[in-house]
Amino acid sequence: MRSISILLLSSLTFTACGEKDTEETTDTGTTEDTAMTEDTGDTEETDTEETDTEETDTEDTDDTDTDTDTDTDDTDTDTDDTDTEEPDPLDVDDDSDGFTENDGDCDDADASFNPDAPDDENDGLDQNCDGTPDDGYVPSNGAVTVDMLVPGDLVITEVMQNPASVDDADGEWFEIVNNTNAEIDLDGLMVTDEPGGNQDSFTVTGEMLVPAGGYVVFAINADSTLNGGVVVDYEYVDMSLGNGSDELMLHNATDILDQIAWDNGSTFPDPTGAAMSLDPSAMNATDNDDGANWCEATSVYSVDLGTPGAMNDACPPPATVTSYAADVAPLLNSCMGCHGGEFMSSYTALMAAQAGDYRGMNASANMPLIDPGSPSTSYFLHKLEGTQSAGGSMPTGGPLPSSSVSMVEQWILDGANP
Repeated sequence: MRSISILLLSSLTFTACGEKDTEETTDTGTTEDTAMTEDTGDTEETDTEETDTEETDTEDTDDTDTDTDTDTDDTDTDTDDTDTEEPDPLDVDDDSDGFTENDGDCDDADASFNPDAPDDENDGLDQNCDGTPDDGYVPSNGAVTVDMLVPGDLVITEVMQNPASVDDADGEWFEIVNNTNAEIDLDGLMVTDEPGGNQDSFTVTGEMLVPAGGYVVFAINADSTLNGGVVVDYEYVDMSLGNGSDELMLHNATDILDQIAWDNGSTFPDPTGAAMSLDPSAMNATDNDDGANWCEATSVYSVDLGTPGAMNDACPPPATVTSYAADVAPLLNSCMGCHGGEFMSSYTALMAAQAGDYRGMNASANMPLIDPGSPSTSYFLHKLEGTQSAGGSMPTGGPLPSSSVSMVEQWILDGANP
């Protein structure tokens, strides 16, 4: 019995020493268990139970240490990730005005620029970052400023590019209209004659008030005794208006408010001694791009023609272009019985025929049946009117209605189109 007790005690001593080593490298919880074991009075029974318990504690300690090491590594890794992440520069409020660039701050280096900033100074800057400079500015005179305008608020309506009564250097002028319902101060309006750097240009300086719907005349010479009798609102320099092809453009700080480009008569009129005049029904910045909406002025303002500073003359309705197929052939059915196999067989045959080609008695007339642009030398029209110099009139069954004869005459005047 004593030898067994000594053996158990030796085992217990070996185990306790092993636990002590483990406790020094792990945690203090196992130390408490060992201390309780040493205080136990029943060496034989209790030591055996404690040995089992201590083995279990050691395993638990190993598991705990492993878990703790793993958790610590994970924590370190997460900390490293957080430390290296950089913020988006656009989300940083550099000027401490409460707005970042992603919040709409258009100048994050200057606290006076942000979406809540007032934009009520006439300085050409966009402090509230809405894309429109000075949109909160109200001038002391109460008028709308040029930089508050949008395209179409001003419209070019009349251009005298080639006066006849005076030299171009004295008599050129153009007119614009205030197309809004508010008074405008044109101070700062920029006028150019083409895009790019090689341009004539001037800028309006000083207060220049234009009432709603009012006209303004700009001229190269404000002296009405020298400029052909034009009453001028603003005299400019460094601008000339080409007699053939040229442009006019109106600008503020951000937009082209209106522009036109005349083309040496291709679509715009090309008068001398008369202004190019926009039809009153087309007084907007879209319709005035179309040369078909312009015509030569007809009112006399001194010697030359135009309406500077007043409503324009109405343009005549566009000419109706007639054609053989649509306007003439249907009127001549009564002629087909006699001439259907001859000059009436087709447009080409009619245009090629001479008086007498199919009826020798008409040869003495010595003229074509159709002379485009010249009714008086078109023998076919004489036959319809009964004014032919030889042969009988057409059709043989009686004259055409006068409206039909007039249509044939207009067709010839229009150029006798197919």
